[in-house]
Order: sequence, then C-alpha cells, then structure tokens
Amino acid sequence: CEYNSDFTTIYRRTVTEYNLDSAYVSKRILGLPKTVCLYEGSGTTLASKVGYFYDGKDGANTICTNCLSALPNNAAAAQHDGAAYGAGMNVERGNLTNTRRYDVTAPSTYVETKTGYNITGSVVFACDALGRQTNIEYADSYYNNTTMMPALTPATFAYPTKVIDPEGYFSTASYEYYWGVVKKQTNPKSATTRSDYDPATGLLLCVTNEVNSAATTYEYDSNKTWVRTYTNVNDTVMANRLTTTNALDGFDRVRATITEHPGSAGMYKTKMVSFNARGLVDRDYEWAETNLSWALAGDDLASGYGFIYTEYKYDWNARTTQLKYRDGKTKDFSYEGCGCAGGETVTIKDEGATNGGVFKRRTRKVSQDTFGRVIKEQIFNWETTQVLRTSINAFNVRSQLVSTKDYVTGTIPTDGSCPSGSCQFTELKYDGHARLSERWLPIYKGTTQDPSPTPCDKYEYNDDDTLKKLTDPRQISANYLYNQRKLPLSITYGGISAEKSVHFLYDELGNRTQMKEKTATDQLWGQVDYLYDTLGRMQYEKRQFFAQGFPQGFFKLNYDYNLSGKLKSLGYESSLFPSENFSLAYGFDKAGQLISMTGAGVGGVNTFLPSTSPVKYRAWGAAKQINYSNGRMEKFDYNNRLQVKSYEIPSSYNFTYTYHEDGKLKTANSYENHAFEYDAEGRLVKAIAGDENPNPNFPASYGRYRQHFNYDAWGNLYFRVSAYNYSEYQTSPLATYLNGRNTNSTWRHNEAGQLYKTPDTEFTLNAQGQPTYQKEIESTSTQQLFIEYDGNGLQVKRTRNSAASCFYIRSSILGGSILAEVNVAGNKQVAYIYAQGRMIVKHKISNNDHSWLNYDPANILEITVKNNGNTSSITHDPLGNPTDALPTVPTGDFYNGDLPTDTTAIRLVRCKVDGAYTNCNEALDTLNQGLGAIAPENNVYPIVRHGKKTVAIWRAFGDGFQGYVPIGESYLGGGVLGGKSRGSGFGARSYRSDTNLAAINGGVGEADLGYAGQGGGQPAGVAQQTSGGTGVATPTRPCGPTAITSSDAFT
Repeated sequence: CEYNSDFTTIYRRTVTEYNLDSAYVSKRILGLPKTVCLYEGSGTTLASKVGYFYDGKDGANTICTNCLSALPNNAAAAQHDGAAYGAGMNVERGNLTNTRRYDVTAPSTYVETKTGYNITGSVVFACDALGRQTNIEYADSYYNNTTMMPALTPATFAYPTKVIDPEGYFSTASYEYYWGVVKKQTNPKSATTRSDYDPATGLLLCVTNEVNSAATTYEYDSNKTWVRTYTNVNDTVMANRLTTTNALDGFDRVRATITEHPGSAGMYKTKMVSFNARGLVDRDYEWAETNLSWALAGDDLASGYGFIYTEYKYDWNARTTQLKYRDGKTKDFSYEGCGCAGGETVTIKDEGATNGGVFKRRTRKVSQDTFGRVIKEQIFNWETTQVLRTSINAFNVRSQLVSTKDYVTGTIPTDGSCPSGSCQFTELKYDGHARLSERWLPIYKGTTQDPSPTPCDKYEYNDDDTLKKLTDPRQISANYLYNQRKLPLSITYGGISAEKSVHFLYDELGNRTQMKEKTATDQLWGQVDYLYDTLGRMQYEKRQFFAQGFPQGFFKLNYDYNLSGKLKSLGYESSLFPSENFSLAYGFDKAGQLISMTGAGVGGVNTFLPSTSPVKYRAWGAAKQINYSNGRMEKFDYNNRLQVKSYEIPSSYNFTYTYHEDGKLKTANSYENHAFEYDAEGRLVKAIAGDENPNPNFPASYGRYRQHFNYDAWGNLYFRVSAYNYSEYQTSPLATYLNGRNTNSTWRHNEAGQLYKTPDTEFTLNAQGQPTYQKEIESTSTQQLFIEYDGNGLQVKRTRNSAASCFYIRSSILGGSILAEVNVAGNKQVAYIYAQGRMIVKHKISNNDHSWLNYDPANILEITVKNNGNTSSITHDPLGNPTDALPTVPTGDFYNGDLPTDTTAIRLVRCKVDGAYTNCNEALDTLNQGLGAIAPENNVYPIVRHGKKTVAIWRAFGDGFQGYVPIGESYLGGGVLGGKSRGSGFGARSYRSDTNLAAINGGVGEADLGYAGQGGGQPAGVAQQTSGGTGVATPTRPCGPTAITSSDAFT
C-alpha cells in the first residue's frame, strides 16, 4: 500500500498474485507473478490489471508448438542434455509466453502479446496484440579476431544472429568468439559495420563502415588513463583525420577532452569537467581554444575570461542549490521537505534582470507530492510574496495527469473549483488501457456566440496502441492505417469536404519512399518519391504535381554526403526545363564545420562562401568570421556567457549588445540604440529605439520606435502603446479574453477555438486548421487567396484571385525550406540559397537579380545587397514590423518553410497566427489590436495568441510515433520533441544568438514536422544523424592491434 501525505489514508494498492501451480513449485520455480492489479485507495476500484502466463499454460494460447524447429540440431546444443530433455519433452520452465493487459472498464476483455522460446530458453519470436511477429534466429556466427570461424560442434546457439521484422526485413550480427562482443552488424539494406578488438585485452580498436570505409580508430595508454580516437569526416586521407583525446579519472569518468580546432591559433580546443568528493559535477567547462599543452590560446586567451565554466553547489541530499556562471551571476534553488516523505517544494530564483531601473529576480515555487509528481506551481511578482499565477495539477493513481487548473492569483477556492474568468481548466481522460481518450482544453470551450457542443479531442486506438482515429471539437476526424511495422500507410479525413488524404510507402529501414496526396474523390493530386542509399541517407526526392493545368514532369532534388553523413552537395533538377537546373556544394574542415560553399547554375554566381577565406569558428562552434563571395564579411565576438557581444560588417555596420542577468537581450547599440525590458514572467514589456541613448521610462523625445506591452493574467497581449519614427503614440484597443478566445463579437472562432472570421477577412480551414481559402474584403474590391498543402502540412501551391498559381519545391533535407518557386508552366521564378542556418541569397530568375541577405544576431537589422552593390536595410521592432516606415507587414518566418520575406507583397499568405498561415495584413491586425504577439513567452517567432503556446498539431510519423506536436517545436524521432533553435533576440529567425550561425551540417539545421527523412522515417532535418554505422573516419591501413603507431599520437 502507498499512503497519502497524512501517512494514514491509503492512496493506492498494488496486489500481486503468484503462480502456485505444483508443476512449478515442485521444481522450485517460485515467485512467478500471475496477476498484478492496481486499486484506487483501499477499495476495489480497479485502475490496472496485467496477467502473466508461462509455457502456454493456464488457458493461454499455446504459441510454442513449433518453436523447437527454430533451433537446428537440438540434441547437439552445447551443454544441453538432449537425451533427457529433448525436443519431445513438455516441461514447465517458467518462460513468460503470454502477457495480457485488461481493460479495467470491461475486465473480461484484454489485449495479449506473445513470446516464443527455443529449447535453450532463448526468445525466438514475439507477437504484438495484432499478431505482428518478429523472429529471432540463433545460428552460430563467430570470428577469431579477424578470421571467420567454421561451424562449431557442438553448436552454442548462444547469441541472436538474425532478427526478422514482421514484413520480412532482417538484420544480422556476428560475434567475437572469445569475448562475446558484436564483430559485424548488417542492416536490412546490407550495409555492414565491423568492430575490431585487441585479442589480449578485449579493448575496441576500430569500428569500420564497410559501405563507405568510414571508421573510428581507438588508441589507449598502458594505464588506461586516456583514450584517443582518429576519425575522418570528409575522406579517407590519413592527414585529414580528426584526433581527439579523452582523459579519464580513476572512476573511468571523462574529465577532459582535447581535439583539433582547425583554423584557430592554438589549433586545439579543450572541454573539462570536475567532480566533488561525492562524485557530483563541481564545474562544467565550456569548450575553449587551447594549445596541445591544454593552455589557453588564441581568442580565448585574448578575451581575458579564462576558462568559462558553470559551477554547481548541492545540499546534503545531492540536490542542486546553486548554478554560478563565469560572470558571477547565479540561479538559486531552496528546498522545503526532504523529497523522500511528504513531498518537497523548491523555490527557484533566476539570475535576475533590471526592471524599472531596479535589479530584481524572478521567483517561482514548484511543489511535488510524495510520489515526485508536480502538483503545484506558483509564479511570483519578482521576489515579493504576490502570486501572479498558480497552477494545480491532479493525477490518477497511475500517476497520469488528469487535470490542470490555472488560477489568476494564489487564492484558490476552498472547494477546489475553477471559476470561469479567474481560472482555466484543462482535463485529460483515459480509457481502460490507460491511453489518452479525451483532451479538454480551455480554448475548446465555446462562447454564447461560438458554441462548442463537444469541446474535446477524442482518441481511438488499435489493440497495439497505435492511434486509429482522432476526432477534434469540430467533429473532423483523422483516420490512420498502418503497415506490419506500425508505420503509417495512410491518413484520411472525415467530417470535412474536399480534404486531401495522404498515403505512404517505406523501404527496408523504415524510410519513407513515397508520399501521395489524393483529393477527396481519390484523384492523385501530388506525389513525392524518395530514394535512399544503403546507409539510409536520402539520395533524392522527386516531386510531381498533378494539379489541373500543371504540365507532366518532375522536380528532383539530389543529395550526396561526406563520410560523417553531412550533406556535401545538393542539386535541383527539372525535367520540364533542364536549363534551369542548379547545384550547391558544401565544404567542411576535418572537424565537420562548414567552411565553404560553391554553386553552379545560380545566375553566374559560382561561389557563396569562398574556400580561400573559409568560415572561422570559436571553440564551442559559434561563427567567428564569415566571408561571402560578394566581398561582405561578418565578424562576431562573445562575452563570458558565450553570447554575442559585438557584430560587425566592416565599413558598414557595427552592433554591440548587452544582456540582462538572465541572458535576455538588454541593449543593442549601433547607429541608433535599442533597449528592452521584461516583466516578472520574462515577457517583453518595453522596447525602445532611437538616436539618443534610450530610456526605458519613455522620455518625451520619441525615437525609431517606443512600445509598451500589457498582458492579462494568462499572458494574452491585451493592450499596446506604440510610437514609430518619432510620431505620436498609437494605442491599440483594449481586448478581453475568455479561455484564450478574444471576446470581440467581430472575431469568430470555430468549435476548436480557431479563428475563421474577422471584420474584413473570412477563412476556410482544413483538417489541420490551416487556411485553404481566404477572402479579404477591402473598400474597393474583394481579394481571394487559395492555398494547397502537401502531406507534410506545408504550402506547395498558392493562387491569388484569378492570377496564375505559384508552386513551391521544398527540400526535406533542408527542413522543408523552399528551394525553388515555379509557375504553373513549371518555370523556375525564384531560387533560395541557404547556409549557416539561414537564407543567404535570393535569386530572382527574370532579371537575374541576386539579393544577398545579412541579419544582426538580434534580428533587429535586415541588410540586403544587390548585384550592383547597392545596399538597403530594414530595422525591425520586437514584433518583426519594419520601422523604416509605419508598420505594414510583419516579417515572415521565412527560414523554416514560410515564404521568403518580401516587403512589397503585403498580402502574401506568409505569416502565421496560432501556427496557421494567413496573410500578413490579417496578422498585423491581430498584433495592432492587441490580440496576439510573436510569442514573447516562449520565444517562438510565429504570431501566437496566449493559450496557443501549448496548442499543437496532431502528427503521425514514419517511426511509428504519433501525437500532438506543439507549435514551434520539431519532432526529433523516437517519440522525442525538441524546440526550434531560437535566439534571445526578438523574432529570432533561425539561430541561437549565444552560439550564432553554427555550421548547418549541409542543411539549415532545423526540422519542421513530418518530413520524409533518414532513419525510421524521422524528420529529415534531424535524420542525418543516422548516417549508417559510425559515420566517422577511415584509415588507409587496416584496423587491428598493429594499426596504431606512436607517430599517430599527439607530438
């Protein structure tokens, strides 16, 4: 029994019944669980029940009837008594063969998984609840060092040598006989990785990818105090290997690493970590430029900061009490309760910031119950006792979150209610198998004007727990069909007309090989075919449109990679107009950092990043200097928290930056000065720019822009005061919200809380909530826009009024970014060139115009250089509005798949509101009326209303995972989400300002949702990590005990 915090009331009971069958007890096979039940409190309300069956007994289906045939020559198995315990013996061994999970709402029903064994007790197959079977074979396959051994007599059948998935694809493994370690592995596409070991010590000497000869070679000192590796990123030339040494302490912990740092003065870089007497991290050092003797050199010596580190302090219970940075700023944690009984509460004070001319620290308090679950969180008005917002979480006995109540203040009703207007209520419900069945969000709750009869998402599942159907509050459903490997084959929709379905195929590794978009009448609308090499890396993707009026033909994007799996070339190929083909090539140093970039077919520009002046980096990977082939240079310098402190384009622009103690941007000074201030929740409240030194208290003299932002209790931007270009202040109308919806009667929302009508615009939304049709009523005319999306949910076609349609060719490897824009005839109109995590060139075909783009790290200044050298710049306010004139168009988040910025095209649907594309006038209205902001709370660039920071889009991915992915986050594969890389500057487009412009590994470094990719159908922007094998170096000599000589070590 487990008790509540009063130590008296039973919270939940776990009851285990054991198998007491005499056949097992007589053989002293004891302690086999038969059923495990979880009950609420001291009663009989069942929360969970699992049954276990052994050897196919007790009414379970006998699934091991033919399992002995899976093991050849049973009687000859090593150390097995085949005479007394042969193939015909039916004996109880206690092998778990059936597992049943019961539906607690209908306890007589269950789903069952099954496992089969061979005569030596090894698993030979496993079946999921839908009968999908994975087989495992044991056929001796051994090596004696580098020699393949003949078949053994007697056979051992000791290790699995072949695994066959439910669709017949298989991988194999061979083993080192004397050590039992894996010697060779072959994936389902026959790509082999070989590992070599020292026969005397068993230490790993080399891992080689036998497809491309990439390898990692290891060297050890006699005392095992360091390990050295040699890798080749780009080729197999010995001189190009990257050497890395890891120093170990007496507990085999890595305490220091030194590796080569190409292009630097010291030529090496070092990272260290120190531990206290309890084995806890004491100091964690950042990478620093050093020489071979571990002494600071180059930029890090010149900076005067010394080694930059974060220092940790702990209490008696090994809980962190303080983080101290190199600049002396601290983040502090204080605890109430020991965390072992009765729960604990931690009070967190951040590094602080200057607000109203006074230094203050943000404070929040997080409480956990006795089971370690967060049950309460309070946000305070800085370090005062005033509570700004309180969140109360409730859990069921399975420790699943069932509700969250967000209160305006710290005052909680004694009855635990959640009054409308002062509290927002989120509820989660689960089915009898503990799977999420309903999700009730505050924004789903309708209003008198816009009712929502069924304000929740509903989920239905297959027996194997894959999502079968999702129905949203609009009663629009998404239906999922899977193959035998649980990869989605199709997504179809109900409850909505004219919605395209999506259909997929996959290769042996689970990479998506085809995506078809079909209309509601099952007509093929579009198709993308993908091809991968044996390492699972995408070789090409071929897009075809079958839309009415589009000519038959394809657009093919070709990819090639270096040894480490980084993109080294990209080619655009059109079957309709081959003369419009172009290609890009990326060059890397031996550390894998992008240093050069060339092209062909890009309007006469053959070099973008010249190899003669390669990109230079700081030790932690941030750019130090970038030279462009148009003669422009960018230089960066950093402070002791690795934030950009200066940015310079010599002879043109020069910015210096300061930061609040918490790391948020404080000032950005150039030919005019900018200052920013934040509230107790980290939201922007003041922004000022002008020729004079800015004063956060808004002096009488106005500058470039001066803005005040006001938020309600839940962070909705309800009021804004602005002045632009020395004009008088402009105030936005007051707005009020109820459960995240604007209550203005002229703003209409559907049942899911999605905006579909404003005073001058109407939308038609698809199943994902994206606008497919938009009608904008002007004083003189009605403007219409028609939008089509691909199977990834990205725009691929746009038609305005009766004008010709525009189509977009997107690159999966570049995170879905637009590589080319073509017209209805298939002619390329614009090409977009990316590097360093952002667009660097926009090539307009009609007049062969090249626009070279630069941005300061805070995204305040956007600089454009034309072919003839003419330069223009636009200064942006924190909302992305250009301030060189009165704001007209918020800057689009062009980098991650939106349409590129073009300030002359006011009505382009390139802005996002609540994650859905809309025209920029509509987005501007949202901002100007105080109805939204560019996510000041979570620093995600697209415009988001409060409550939308947690709004997500349902996605199903090729690796079998599916679920809600929050707007602004990326899916990383394996069920893991990752936030987009965003900066501490406002409207951060594509890169972190603390690491700035780090190498893109040949891509743009940021994945969007659901792209075909490498490795289990993961999003392509992150899938390059699955480069096959080790994805590293290749010596020109064989791996083995004689492969290392002293000349290879550091001198």
